[in-house]
Amino acid sequence: MYASNAPLDKELKNDILEAVILPKHVEAVAYRSVRNSETDFPVLTCCAAKVNGIYRVSVGARPMRAAYTADLNGMLKDGITPESAAAFSKWVSEQFATGSNVRASADYRKKMIAVLTKRNVMELAESEKAAQTKGGQV
Repeated sequence: MYASNAPLDKELKNDILEAVILPKHVEAVAYRSVRNSETDFPVLTCCAAKVNGIYRVSVGARPMRAAYTADLNGMLKDGITPESAAAFSKWVSEQFATGSNVRASADYRKKMIAVLTKRNVMELAESEKAAQTKGGQV
């Protein structure tokens, strides 16, 4: 057994994620998952983060290994509104392949990627507003 400090954008083979260490340049994070029951394995997991001003989304339990994408096109650069969050979440859902298993179908997972991404991005917008109201950083 060994530990690795490799960033998540590098492909890891047969590794087990034991912990996540957030670097100091992460400005905000929101996480959600869908489960069939409270104690079941997740059907889908989704995390959105703002890192150095760039929004990133990682999706796991697709049922493939987790993967991520980033808003390199600047879809959210002018701020997050319900409309921009919806457009971004639709784009994110198109970036990931999904599969079917006993927990959920590939089509259901694809739809849930968009739903969870939009909710996470709207949560990031709320945390940014709260930080601006307090006069601090996110």
